[in-house]
Amino acid sequence: MGTFGTLTGGAWGTGLEDTIYGGQYACPEACVADSITAWLGNTTAAKLVKCKIYDTDGNTIGETEEKLVPIQAATETVFNFDDPKPELSAQNYILAAFGASGAGSLTIQATGGGTDKYKAGLSYPTWPADPVAFSSVGDLTSIYCTYTAGGGAAPLYSGGFAASNRFDRRGWK
Repeated sequence: MGTFGTLTGGAWGTGLEDTIYGGQYACPEACVADSITAWLGNTTAAKLVKCKIYDTDGNTIGETEEKLVPIQAATETVFNFDDPKPELSAQNYILAAFGASGAGSLTIQATGGGTDKYKAGLSYPTWPADPVAFSSVGDLTSIYCTYTAGGGAAPLYSGGFAASNRFDRRGWK
């Protein structure tokens, strides 16, 4: 398994309520995305969060499960992809989290010096239509993707048919 993105927690928390926030990172090789991990902090009440991978044009590549994030200091929260998991190539992607609003504050960790992308003024849980027109800010979001190298789906057909595996107008024989 490999990773790409920012693996460490940031110096501060950036608001994630009714906002998509993430960063643009280079995937180093062809692979299958297994999960997105985000450094999230939450106060007062649990809130729902989900994540996506976008291409650099703002088109969805894959969406993770939705989780109820408990009250917690900033810590890693893992969001898994369902099958079929997104297949990635060696290029740049936007890894992003989207959070619900509620009592207290929900934050994603960040530091300076990055190429963060965000889209504010949304109403969770509805993702905006693709392509998403992200705004940029000079932060580095604490979010990363864990993947399995190699990628590629299993072939649909990988050999010959046995004599009893043939199809005619009445069905399979």
